[in-house]
Amino acid sequence: MAFQTLDAGSLDVFSSITGSAVNIPKGFWKPGTAAIYNGYFGTTALLNYGQGTLNVGMSVDSPFAYTGAPGNVNLHNISLTTYIGDHRVIGRSSVNGIQFRSATISNEIYGASNIIAGKSVDIVGKNTVIAGASVVIGAPSLIIGGREWYSSTASWDSKKSFDIPHPSKENHRLRYICTESPKADVYVRGRLKDSNIIKLPDYWKDLVDEDSITVNLQPIGSRHFHLNIEKFDNQEIHVKESDGKSIDCFYHVYGERKDTTKNISEYEGQTPDDYPGNNNEYIINGGRN
Repeated sequence: MAFQTLDAGSLDVFSSITGSAVNIPKGFWKPGTAAIYNGYFGTTALLNYGQGTLNVGMSVDSPFAYTGAPGNVNLHNISLTTYIGDHRVIGRSSVNGIQFRSATISNEIYGASNIIAGKSVDIVGKNTVIAGASVVIGAPSLIIGGREWYSSTASWDSKKSFDIPHPSKENHRLRYICTESPKADVYVRGRLKDSNIIKLPDYWKDLVDEDSITVNLQPIGSRHFHLNIEKFDNQEIHVKESDGKSIDCFYHVYGERKDTTKNISEYEGQTPDDYPGNNNEYIINGGRN
């Protein structure tokens, strides 16, 4: 039996085995309810079984479509919707629920502006690349590689440290903080005994600015020493004892590197990106800036 049109308060196309597709008494059906056990809407493809087109809600061609009255598809039970081919959403797509999964070989998100936001967002992969002409990750606190980085405070990696198992105490750890300086200083230290010349590493002549060298001397023992720096360059430090006594002292020799540009310790700005010098020479927050 074929109908050109069919007007009905409700429509029940049931299965001869399981009965109606809507398992509630028909007295509770809302007007306009259609219970279809297994429906195909649209033209079925010749080469692939069960394809078609389904429009739910107001057509975009309707003169009342501008009011924004949407169509609704309500899935009351746990279900699985499978898209074979290209699934395109023109407009906004919202997914609300416990979890959104995408298991594909490649996931690509394109757009003039893309936002991934949530109370907890995980991006995990064997090789994960986030790249762009400008990449902004905005959060009060970021955890990368198990370490927490502060992105919106005045503290930009304020302390550089090492943290190791304690070498002497069981079930303890040892944490040290690096000494910091506004200059790219290096130093050597040691003990000078029965000699008056501190020999610096041979590479200091190519590494250290000679005019930046400073020397600290600390006499050893109860005798009073009158130690002076007689002369120096970036290869040797000549020490003189004014009273002619044999020399025995500790020393620290500091110098500023000359193989890099001088650090600008204070500058106007809100983030390291505002640094007026060459940021490629610096490592900020554990990664190259």
